[in-house]
Amino acid sequence: MRSFLPTVIFLLLIFALEGCSRSSSSDAGRPPQIAATSRPEVRLSTDVVKLSSSKVEIAAGGTAEATLTLSVSAGFHVNANPPSFPYLIPTSVEQHPDPVAHITMGKPVYPRPVDKKFAFSEQPIAVYEGEVPIGLPLRAERQAPKGEAPVFITVRVQACDHEKCYPPASVDFTVTLNVK
Repeated sequence: MRSFLPTVIFLLLIFALEGCSRSSSSDAGRPPQIAATSRPEVRLSTDVVKLSSSKVEIAAGGTAEATLTLSVSAGFHVNANPPSFPYLIPTSVEQHPDPVAHITMGKPVYPRPVDKKFAFSEQPIAVYEGEVPIGLPLRAERQAPKGEAPVFITVRVQACDHEKCYPPASVDFTVTLNVK
């Protein structure tokens, strides 16, 4: 048995060295590839939903429409507005009142949803996926000061994947207008 032990150690050493030498020189110094199935860690819906908006010019006493874009990460969706069922939390946009800016937002214009079937629901659910444009009708009062004017909004979303939904979140966001 003693003569067998050095042979086993020698073979293990050969296998270990062989495995180390198999990485090609083109892979040297590169971080390991992440599998395409890896997903971001999601604690809140805002971990997979990002916001941006268009730049808008508006005349004092006039109207314009800004576009708020929700970017929903691949493999996730948010509930439509209105939601398919009363217990679902819809995507919503609300303006914070700011009488100093003299800008008011009308009722948001939500896009047409996609109806999708998920394992957790017997019926299809109306959802938004990918890039989601939401129209924000705006009105500037005549006394609105010229120059940049912030419109403070709160966006509420609940993101889900094909198996479950994550805690909803509200995000404060600023759409900046240029009042002419």
